[in-house]
Amino acid sequence: MNVDSAFNKTDFTADSRVSGTDPATPTSRLFGAAMILAPAVSLVSTVVYVLGGGLNEDQAGGVIQLYGVVAYAVAIIGLLRLLERPLPRFSAVFTALGMMTVAAGVGFGMDSIVKAANPAAALSESHSAAATLALVVPGLTFPLTWIGLGLALARTAVIPRWSGYAIALGGLLFPVARIPGIDALALIADVVLLAGLAPVGLSILASRERRSVRPPVSTG
Repeated sequence: MNVDSAFNKTDFTADSRVSGTDPATPTSRLFGAAMILAPAVSLVSTVVYVLGGGLNEDQAGGVIQLYGVVAYAVAIIGLLRLLERPLPRFSAVFTALGMMTVAAGVGFGMDSIVKAANPAAALSESHSAAATLALVVPGLTFPLTWIGLGLALARTAVIPRWSGYAIALGGLLFPVARIPGIDALALIADVVLLAGLAPVGLSILASRERRSVRPPVSTG
């Protein structure tokens, strides 16, 4: 049976959607926190870039980006766990794609630090095959990962559909802003991703809190 057709027969309620991973576990709480922290730290990184040397040309922005990428790695895994049952093949493929995205984020962060200190030493300035394979090709996986994840999450309704579409839009805006270096649009892209991801993380954390509150034991 086709994976998608099988999934379409599954009923997901609003309360159970973002609790597909048990929100009572420390790991699920970590996923929820990462969905909030990752886009927030990324937004701070972009603000620092814009106020400093420019997009991907500032040491402080690059350092902050590295920490945001770590949080994104955790968030991606958490989102894919929500899709593992309804879309197992998609989840497997996008696990690999997501980790390539993480590698790209680390690569660009490190390159930004180097470029700010010594532009001639930056890999992105070499226009070589190594730069293409180490930065450009992995970099293309960022929009692909978030567009694919957002659309899959919206289609399956494991999270509120608007949130999934916001994630996809943030992924689409990322290359539109970064490739030509449009500062304002880069900030908007990060805000849109934050708007899409943070409510999912908050819902997971809130679900955990609801589960931890137990009704009083009746003595009558």
